[in-house]
Amino acid sequence: MWAIDASGDAPLTDEQARRIRAAAVVAASHMLDDFRVRKATQIPREDRLRTLLDGTNVMGSELAELGMTEERGATLLAFSHPQAELPTVPAQLRSTVQRHLELYRPEAVSVVRGGRVYALVANDPTTVATSLAEPLIPILDRLIGPGVLVTAPGVAHRSAEVAPLRDLADRLFDTAARGAMLSTGIADRILTVESLRPLLVFERAAAVFAESPELRSRELDRMLNEEPQLAETLRVWCGSFGNIAQTARALGIHENTARYRLRRAREKYGVDLTDPDFLLATWLQLRASR
Repeated sequence: MWAIDASGDAPLTDEQARRIRAAAVVAASHMLDDFRVRKATQIPREDRLRTLLDGTNVMGSELAELGMTEERGATLLAFSHPQAELPTVPAQLRSTVQRHLELYRPEAVSVVRGGRVYALVANDPTTVATSLAEPLIPILDRLIGPGVLVTAPGVAHRSAEVAPLRDLADRLFDTAARGAMLSTGIADRILTVESLRPLLVFERAAAVFAESPELRSRELDRMLNEEPQLAETLRVWCGSFGNIAQTARALGIHENTARYRLRRAREKYGVDLTDPDFLLATWLQLRASR
């Protein structure tokens, strides 16, 4: 409670102190009433968001009930902290996220699910969703601890589209963890499909090869088992766009050694080093086998 004394005289008189205390009591009662109302109205909003995230019993009117139009859509943001297993961290994370987002999006609603925090806000086509998260990351680092990651999987224009976005957000978290793409830079800690597209493609390729083993080259599998150094050299060479010098530097070997291994891969395992389609399939299989 702040008060300005226009006279500038000090100290406060007993009468001034009494009036400040009385005003503080009135202000406190209003603040408590506002807190109770906001808390009471927030619970059903959180329940609606949980329904959308689970994707079960979705009626189709949830976005409108949350104050978000289907025309503009709703943006989903997800937050994950490396210490989410601690009992207080998810609640602290949600509370901080909710307070921050409400400053810019009064309709924002957030919940904890599986140790992660999911927030839904009305989509603003004039700004990118990551602009909401960027200033929040340093705050979370300071209040809760460093290492929080954020995903921005996209925009839902229908209530039924929120659950698939939640699935995609979880995939982005898991893919970044498996790919060890855990940077300390703020921009790199906001995960999007665009930023993780290569890793997502490789993971899907690995799933395709696992589900359809007939698509795998038996000779490449034999190379991986018998001479993994050859397979690694071939993988790096494909990733270096056929540049022998770059391949040798990446592997720490002589250029002639790299040439010998590629020649052996061609002669023993039938690898066609001149067919771009064959090399693409070869590189995907080798990359997905890592």
